[in-house]
Amino acid sequence: MKRRDARPMLVELEPRLVMDASSSPIPPLPRQPVNVGSVRSYYGLDQIQFPQPGGGTIAGDGRGQTVAIVMTARDASYTNSSDPNWLSSGLAQYSIANGLPYNQAGTNSDFSFTLMNQWGDTDPSHLPAPGDLEGAIEFDIDTQAVHSLAPRANIVVVVPQSGSDQDFYQAVKTAISLRPAAISLSWDGNETQAATTNPWPFEDGLGITYVVASGDTGAGMQYDTSGQLAYHPMAAPADNPLVVQVGGTRLIPLSDGSFQEVAWGNGAYSLLGHEDPSQYSGGGGTSGGYSLYISRPDYQAVSPFVRQNQAQFPAASATQRLGPDVCMESSPGLPILRYDPTTGTHEWSGYGGTSIAAPMFAGVMAIVAQGRALADRPALSASDTLHFLYQLPSRDFTDITQGNTGYPALPGYDLASGRGAVRAAALVNDLVNATYPTRTIADFDGDGQSDITVYRPETGQWLISYSGGGAGIVTYGAPNLDQPVPADYDGDGRSDFAVYRPTTGQWLISYSSGGSAIFTLGAPSIDQPNVGDYDGDGRIDLGVYRPTTGQWLIALSSGGSEVLSYGAPGTDVPAGADYDGDGRTDFAVYRPTTGQWLIVLSGSGTAEVLSYGVPNLDIPVTGDYDGDGKADIAVYRPTTGQWLISYSNGGSAILSYGAPGVDVAIPGPMENGQGPKIMALAIPEASAQQAAVLIDPMAVPVGPLGLSSARRRWWN
Repeated sequence: MKRRDARPMLVELEPRLVMDASSSPIPPLPRQPVNVGSVRSYYGLDQIQFPQPGGGTIAGDGRGQTVAIVMTARDASYTNSSDPNWLSSGLAQYSIANGLPYNQAGTNSDFSFTLMNQWGDTDPSHLPAPGDLEGAIEFDIDTQAVHSLAPRANIVVVVPQSGSDQDFYQAVKTAISLRPAAISLSWDGNETQAATTNPWPFEDGLGITYVVASGDTGAGMQYDTSGQLAYHPMAAPADNPLVVQVGGTRLIPLSDGSFQEVAWGNGAYSLLGHEDPSQYSGGGGTSGGYSLYISRPDYQAVSPFVRQNQAQFPAASATQRLGPDVCMESSPGLPILRYDPTTGTHEWSGYGGTSIAAPMFAGVMAIVAQGRALADRPALSASDTLHFLYQLPSRDFTDITQGNTGYPALPGYDLASGRGAVRAAALVNDLVNATYPTRTIADFDGDGQSDITVYRPETGQWLISYSGGGAGIVTYGAPNLDQPVPADYDGDGRSDFAVYRPTTGQWLISYSSGGSAIFTLGAPSIDQPNVGDYDGDGRIDLGVYRPTTGQWLIALSSGGSEVLSYGAPGTDVPAGADYDGDGRTDFAVYRPTTGQWLIVLSGSGTAEVLSYGVPNLDIPVTGDYDGDGKADIAVYRPTTGQWLISYSNGGSAILSYGAPGVDVAIPGPMENGQGPKIMALAIPEASAQQAAVLIDPMAVPVGPLGLSSARRRWWN
């Protein structure tokens, strides 16, 4: 990536409403229609309250969470909040002027502010030298924007030693190592093929949302290496599929005290019409459009909000990553307390640009993280946030339908404002309560409903009756040896063919998205496999149940492991599934001697005992057969060859599928590696042959524990 003088390429600062500095060190805060109070009120941030575990409520202000900012330079007037001189720093003075939490001198009573270099060293003598006026202004904008929206969130600013790519990458790595709720970046450069392949260290599955400013030069307005305007519809790393690309809006004060919100941009340079760079008249505006090199990520590909307007976008964008994702206020911006290193004084200035929008959205995500922590829900990782943003209801956004950035604002998703401006109160509530889709155990066609499936041990064949219609045969597994353990291990919405090898304790997985892997978990010839999403992070965890002790041994995809005891040793069989629909697998067992289901609901922590099944006869085959996001209690009856299903949303069904005396029901426990014998309707031979897919039953391990680098993000 190329940068001009190690400064932000994308964010061209837009000075507005510049106030004269008074003779006092900190001049009075100017009264402007758009200010911290009006912005917080407009977005509904002053309405957010979270229930506390001990009773009562607490304000949604980001407390207990951290936002990391990677800057290009630093403001010499800033000190760490633990420093005795903290009250004279720019952020403390900004807070006092705006009535925000600011800490007493030398304490972190309200929040903490920390400066560090690219290696995480907070010693002031080891920090890079302060930047010039432009660098100091950028620093002031980002820190003050985060603090304005999440005033009790901790802020860490990481400053690279130089403007080299390597130093920037290291600074981002250090920010990631802190595991903040969000990382905000308000700088980047032209999108080139090299820029998209550079080693940006963004990593999924860490509970971090990455936020990047879309840019301030309007759609398609970027500079080439010679400083000339060129045609680059998007910038890097704003084009990265793991970052939330934040665009800007303009807030127009109305006579009644409210605001009208439109896309920020003058529309003078449009990729949809005038493609002559000489026609660019300046003035700034949200960048975005489509990436030249990054393919359409799945969260955009499956979003109905994107699909409804695709015909109105450039044809070249049809398969590419689009942006921005969301937008927030960027013009006229906020009154920023800027520090002038040439005079050593502060003054109030108005600055616009997505340099304000991106850190403001990072502050919103800190509030989301606060709410999820209070609700004992897992932190959102990068892909989680993006997937939810493209699936959330329209009530969470103000649909921007006016304005032009070079791309026109349209009803619904557009290339000027993304999904729209966030309605923070509604969006925070929905993101706090968002749960991951239930990982249906045997959903091979990805329609959200379990497919009636049997496994034929003698041949290693899987016979599938798809919930959407049709049938198929797949070969995967060593005959008369392996046990079927299908699940969506790669997170693409479709179950992967997988088997557990009792003699070795190995899991062999063939990913539906391509590739294969081998893992080892379980005591050979003792443990019984039971997969699920036990930590609620949206990814399948490997798990086994030890009948001799009644213990569950879980290898969490988010890292670490758990050992829990639930079940009567030597009696119960595992039946873990998401019965309450909260996105986490509930620990559950089926007691064959009584036909009872003993379930501990992860959402409420309560225990349930249900009776369904004939004692000492039926076999549990839990799955989400009606596609409502909750597991249905179901059993297989060997004497009749029937599947009996009690739907979680009411009603029941009886189905048959398989070959008499041959096949194994999926899902369901194995009996000495043979499984229950079932009767079923025959598959039409022609359709079975047409749908047959042959896969090597002996997968070859790749990488640690057989895990390829492409899968590593699912198993941190």
